[in-house]
Amino acid sequence: MTDFLEVQPSDPSLVRYAKNNPARLGMLSACVLAVLLLQVFAGQTKKTKLAKGHLAKGLEKKNALNLMKQQQAAKKLTKTAFNIRQPGQKGFLAVPNAQPGVLVLGSPGAGKTASVINPLVRSAIDQGHRIIMFDWKYPDQASQLVPYAAARGYKRINVFAPGFAESQRINPLDLIESPEDMIGAQELALSILQNDSKVNTDSTTQFFLDSAASLLAPIFCVVKGCQYPDLLTVLMILQSENLIERLKSAKIGRYQRLMLQQAIATAGSPKQLAGLLTSTIKPLTNFLLGDNMINAVVGASSFDPILRPKEMIVFGMDRNNSEALKPLIGSTLRMTMKNNLLNKCGVPLIASLDELSTLELPITEWLNTNRSDGFVGLIGLQNLEQCDKDRRRELKTGCPTKMLFNPNDDETAEMFSKWLGKEQVGTKSKTEGWSSGKRSRSTSGREQAVDMLQAADILKQPEGVALVLNSGHRNAKEASVPFRHRFTYTSKDEAQEAKLQGLWEEACLPRLVGRAPAMTGEVDAMIKARRNEAKKLLGNPDKGTHRGPKGGNK
Repeated sequence: MTDFLEVQPSDPSLVRYAKNNPARLGMLSACVLAVLLLQVFAGQTKKTKLAKGHLAKGLEKKNALNLMKQQQAAKKLTKTAFNIRQPGQKGFLAVPNAQPGVLVLGSPGAGKTASVINPLVRSAIDQGHRIIMFDWKYPDQASQLVPYAAARGYKRINVFAPGFAESQRINPLDLIESPEDMIGAQELALSILQNDSKVNTDSTTQFFLDSAASLLAPIFCVVKGCQYPDLLTVLMILQSENLIERLKSAKIGRYQRLMLQQAIATAGSPKQLAGLLTSTIKPLTNFLLGDNMINAVVGASSFDPILRPKEMIVFGMDRNNSEALKPLIGSTLRMTMKNNLLNKCGVPLIASLDELSTLELPITEWLNTNRSDGFVGLIGLQNLEQCDKDRRRELKTGCPTKMLFNPNDDETAEMFSKWLGKEQVGTKSKTEGWSSGKRSRSTSGREQAVDMLQAADILKQPEGVALVLNSGHRNAKEASVPFRHRFTYTSKDEAQEAKLQGLWEEACLPRLVGRAPAMTGEVDAMIKARRNEAKKLLGNPDKGTHRGPKGGNK
């Protein structure tokens, strides 16, 4: 069989042109060969790439810087940008498009709080935003950020840290609009129960939680309209004898009565009803132990929780009593956030929520529905395995900006490695041999797709190094181009922290203690007065004596 390349011209005139003319035939053959070679090389250049992933470089970072400057200058409610350090400084990072949330992951000691969360809050302070901060290790964050805010012109900074002398007072019932606000009462009751560790660790169903909240919420509404509208009065009612029968005879609003009847009917047996009562009494009893605890919640609230520009509230957790305080801190933070989101004033509302997993908060709702209200969440977790499957997915989708320090968790590292995808890399191999008594060498190349960052690479990240994804780091075709960033900590940073700590101890803390509210009375007298008030509210089913709440719907 003869190997040859046959070209059949489509136009017969070409055949006549080349026939009996060797020069013309050679010229035509050369043209055909050139066309074939061009087709071969063109096919090589159009090979499909095995992977398109790549890390951000100078262009993407410059675009993020420009966008950050634009958004900070525009000061729009729904376009918030932060900066960590200043442009030109070592370790600078632009964080445009921060809404609705920034997710920061990292094991203890990896650097997420000092390197990211605190600098982001400082950037928010520099711009005069409203700030609600949860300090799990109070006063670790507060001692750095409260003096910084005061130095930047924040005039109204309040601390709610039950158990500490500097704590202001928040009466949770003040966060309910009126005795008829059944929705607010139900939300407050459910939040208290959800944040109670006993309820959560017992794997109690949502059905049981709703039933317990249906029992507690009407009592909140009844107490809201009485002489002593606080949780101590609620506790006295819950501890009353023959509570259910007395509630049936009490003169309360129709909607409160309907919810109460629903809770009683749902409980069914007396044993189940007793379980509902126990679950409602326990969290209230826990955080009403001790004078400082009682002073933090009993009586009228000592400040207005609605924030305006350049104002800040710190919710501080006493770790020695964290299990008892979680229901109180979680519920008051939730209701305070809700009321501030409803009262937007054209300035973003920054929620600094480091160690989010320690509280039960509606973070998904805030991320998904409150962006237009100015909500920006700064969320800190050790790893995503601290959350259930649904919460993990919601945080990943709800926080466009993500920063991953070493999570010290295989599954979190593997998740991000898969998420980043693959990049195309080329490899070359050389071979040597002998042919016809001569040594021969050849080189061959091969393209392959590999993970941009393997899970093992993420788990080897040293302190202060994080993988960053932010939609402002983009080019003409892609957004959220990832990159690794090294955060810096210099001697100047150390000196600034020491200075702020000194200001906290010498200036801020004494001032906060001086502003803290005094006890509204002697504790035994307060308990006696509220026990008598509970008797008046409940009445006596045998005698038919009762007194309804002021303003209650009949």
